[in-house]
Amino acid sequence: MDILTPIFICVVMPVAIVWLVMRTKQNETNKTAEIIIKAIESGNPIDQDFFKTQPLRKGTKERLLGILWVFS
Repeated sequence: MDILTPIFICVVMPVAIVWLVMRTKQNETNKTAEIIIKAIESGNPIDQDFFKTQPLRKGTKERLLGILWVFS
């Protein structure tokens, strides 16, 4: 029984977290696509700004490299 806890923490939990995050993002994308398809089918005008992508946020590594560049 002592070996099950580390296996759960090191294997099962990270896999479950990654799966949940990916599933959430995929559901969000599917809902957005469904709304767009319904709007196109009904003939409603679609705002062009809706299709513009949001600028990507800097990741942790990029932020840390930026901080290190400032201090060097």
